[in-house]
Amino acid sequence: MDTETNTAEKQNILFLNVLSLPSNGDFVGIENMLQLMDNLTAPSVLRTYYEEPFEGTVQVNASVILMCKAGEVTIRVNFEDYVMHTGDVAIVISGNFIHVIDYTKDLEFAAIALANGYFDLSNNAIVPMALMKHFMARPVFHIDDNTLNDCLAVYGFLKRRLMIKESIYREELAQNCISTLVYMAHQILLDSDAELDIPKAKSRQQQIFEHFINEVNRHFMQERNVYFYADKLFITPKYLSLIVKQVSGKSATDWINDYVVLEAKALLRVKWNSIKDVSNKLNFPNQSFFAKYFKQHTGMTPKQYKQKE
Repeated sequence: MDTETNTAEKQNILFLNVLSLPSNGDFVGIENMLQLMDNLTAPSVLRTYYEEPFEGTVQVNASVILMCKAGEVTIRVNFEDYVMHTGDVAIVISGNFIHVIDYTKDLEFAAIALANGYFDLSNNAIVPMALMKHFMARPVFHIDDNTLNDCLAVYGFLKRRLMIKESIYREELAQNCISTLVYMAHQILLDSDAELDIPKAKSRQQQIFEHFINEVNRHFMQERNVYFYADKLFITPKYLSLIVKQVSGKSATDWINDYVVLEAKALLRVKWNSIKDVSNKLNFPNQSFFAKYFKQHTGMTPKQYKQKE
């Protein structure tokens, strides 16, 4: 970057419950549902909240929409780097990892954190499903100035209305504003000829896949067996594997392993985490079993990965 940057040097990982942040001038929202944060009117937000809690790797319990109004920010989503410029938007699905690499001092941003389920607010639920699948693979995209201003206008309206605590329609207003942003995102991707796998109707198979991903997000640190997730969904493991493969192109086992390996990599990047600590946190029977599992899926041992990082 040409302008002065602030490089994140910490290698810590933060499990952030963004939906429970205190509501004040910087964070505004509805507890356990959604949270708004920005530095558009208060530059101190970057100093007070951004430089410390959001440096390093962050795993959030919500989907995050990040809009860059000015400046630049480099983020790492699941260990792939993206440089966001003015007019770029990032949508990071719940449970994924975010790592702030650096940002320019003139960065202006607005962000919305959404509890699981907010992508289903629109009447046409197949649109959010298509978007979720798209952004799991490609989280950053660009919008033109007019669209950016429209998105920020919706954001600003929602923030002002949420600050009125006595309003009895705060949740309804929030739902409609988020639905507006979801439809705008869908239209943007259609206009850009992005490849969206949008079925004509939301099938039972898609519902099963969504429920499966939600359960994996909740339990992958303790459970890696397809039988566990099939039991949670009241279907057979064979049927679950078939449905997940049909809907996503990946097997149920692959989805579970992807979550576990991403988590393992994030934990191994923390200097003070021993390999044994990581093995215990991910509920492996012993360190040796974890090492074999990690090498099978990454091609290197946990020790080699830790030394490489």
